[in-house]
Amino acid sequence: MSQQDPESIDFTILGAGIAGLSVADELLQRNKSVTIIDKARPGSGSSGAPLVLINPATGRRAKKVHRAKESLESISDLLSRVKAFSGQQFYEQNGVLRPALDEDLAKDFHRSPKKYDWPDSSWIQWLDKEEFSSTYNYFGENFGGLVLEPGYTVNAPLYLELLTGYLKSKGLHTRFETEAAISKTEDNRYFVNLADGGSFHTEHVIHAAGSSIKHNPSWQFLPFKTTKGQLLDLTFKSPLPLRESISSMGYFAFLPSTPNRLVVGSTYEHSYDNLQTDDSGREYLYDKLDRTLPGLSDLPHTFVMWSGERVSMKDHKPAIGEHPEKKNFHLFGALGSKGMIHGRYLAKQLANSILNGSPIDSEFNLNRFQNS
Repeated sequence: MSQQDPESIDFTILGAGIAGLSVADELLQRNKSVTIIDKARPGSGSSGAPLVLINPATGRRAKKVHRAKESLESISDLLSRVKAFSGQQFYEQNGVLRPALDEDLAKDFHRSPKKYDWPDSSWIQWLDKEEFSSTYNYFGENFGGLVLEPGYTVNAPLYLELLTGYLKSKGLHTRFETEAAISKTEDNRYFVNLADGGSFHTEHVIHAAGSSIKHNPSWQFLPFKTTKGQLLDLTFKSPLPLRESISSMGYFAFLPSTPNRLVVGSTYEHSYDNLQTDDSGREYLYDKLDRTLPGLSDLPHTFVMWSGERVSMKDHKPAIGEHPEKKNFHLFGALGSKGMIHGRYLAKQLANSILNGSPIDSEFNLNRFQNS
């Protein structure tokens, strides 16, 4: 980092992705001193996917995400602050469409607006086949669909770069492209020794390092699993006839401010021996594109591919909280595909737990696995 390492700091965060930077923002707002360490650069892992969605209705049944209102308010606030600081446009609230590509999906989607306790009717709307097809005539065969007005699309790499700059302006200390060795001290603090030189003491350690958490001995008691995902980043010669992003057997991320670009995701590979992109992944993603938006792949375009590794828990929910045997040693991980919508809200939960002793939602608290 540009500033000298402090001798002692309140919180040290390992990992500068969506999770780590979200926690840093919350702690800095509470006037805590924070250092964030990453073995690479911000967003170098799965957080740095080219474009990502903030989608409040996920899964096959378009289920409302847990704490949807609070989560959306939290991330909206942070996006607005970073935009005001940077003066750059890196996200849009352009909504999310969920076409029902078969009759079973249509049944689930049709139930969603009434099945779940949505904040209000503007969040989600079901359109039958005729209305959906006439309004959004670029889809292939469908049986209606959902329109989610609160959906966002975010240029994640740019966002994380700008967010890091914003947090540094608020006092964040950063150490990138280095590793840290952490040991407990006799006074129940932690000593952080950096591979590229420098050291300091810290009161709390928060692990937010994405898929590498799975290989950390301190967290081996948790049922982690990892998934490889490949994305197709397309640039077309002419603007696309879209406005919203799309969630359909994966996702199609679109920003109206860059109308020639579409990011298609993703593969879900559970057996893999490397994180490289490959031909089978490309073919899978083009097949997905052709099914949802037929004819689009025939238009003149170029493409690049991206791949990453995401960690999740066996129940597909985040794991946050204090280590059961190591005081002031915390985990903030396994946010999965909901990292953008849940990350900032969960950062507040973790901070409230550490600083005020407030309980973490049972849906997310890592102690749910201790007796399983």
